[in-house]
Amino acid sequence: MTEPKDSGTAANIEKVKAAYEAFQNGDIDGIVDTFHPQASMVQAEGLPYGGTYFGPEAILEGLKLAISAWDRVHFQLEEVAGAGNLVFAYMHTVAKGKNTGKTRAFPGVEVFRFRDGQVVEFRPFYFDTARAKAVAGD
Repeated sequence: MTEPKDSGTAANIEKVKAAYEAFQNGDIDGIVDTFHPQASMVQAEGLPYGGTYFGPEAILEGLKLAISAWDRVHFQLEEVAGAGNLVFAYMHTVAKGKNTGKTRAFPGVEVFRFRDGQVVEFRPFYFDTARAKAVAGD
């Protein structure tokens, strides 16, 4: 799927950084406005919260479901960069599984595709989804 290039790359990068800051501060509901009405979020199928979520409200519920798998999640953004209508966030995450009590540290990349100044597609990529599932539990 090819989207037209978004001339607001710098603004999109700032929106992604602000969304991470809101997330880190526990303001999950506050990031819903970041998403376009036709947005989708795709989580790896092998994870307890895997699947595709359509629309801002479903994405919000999907994020809450993902968060509920972890007792503690902390991430450190290493780099946020963009090109055209895409923004990439490279991070290091430490998470403790709620069901297992195990802790996991891993790198990850999350990709955001923008349209009309909002995220229309959000895809997290984890280093090792099998290990994430083992730590998070079912």
